[in-house]
Amino acid sequence: MSAGSWFPRTGEAVHHRVGGESGPVPGTVDGMRKALAWAAISAAACLYWTITSSFPAGTNDLPNNLSLLRHVPANTLGMIFTVAMLGLVVMLLAAQRRPGRPNPLSLAAGWTAVAALLLVVPDARLLTLAGYAPMLILSAPFGWLGKIDYSQVFNLPLAWQVWCVIGGVLLAQTLLAWRPLTWRPSARLARTATYVA
Repeated sequence: MSAGSWFPRTGEAVHHRVGGESGPVPGTVDGMRKALAWAAISAAACLYWTITSSFPAGTNDLPNNLSLLRHVPANTLGMIFTVAMLGLVVMLLAAQRRPGRPNPLSLAAGWTAVAALLLVVPDARLLTLAGYAPMLILSAPFGWLGKIDYSQVFNLPLAWQVWCVIGGVLLAQTLLAWRPLTWRPSARLARTATYVA
């Protein structure tokens, strides 16, 4: 077998995963698109909430004494989340251009965002809702649980937590699929190795 079958022609740069397959990891591009759409929608919503001083967390959710963010000013949280979401949009757009070569800083920022979305934003109410959701849904048409104000059970702050969990899962899936790729050596390096051997 000739060296040319193992190495690209002169001037050609080919990337592949460990194991010999060429191209990006399957599902990476689709996952990035979903995460990008989520981040873009989130950035627009956070910007709107910041402008209107209605961000659904922090001091705008004071009755919730279980949230880690309850004492943070809502507008401050809104600005932080707006900037963070815009940063995710930029990172994912850049990643779509080069899906096989993740930047370590981008990976660190991405996993930090995942940790915040999955561990900091949600609180015990979300777990409680998940536990009671089947009973609430089944009883809604028949009134088995009496008169329930569902707008109080599932309000905007809780909807925001659900949205953040969805985004955290999408982003985590994207980061897991966005694995570093190795690079095949150039033909010149291949010939040099052959001469040395």
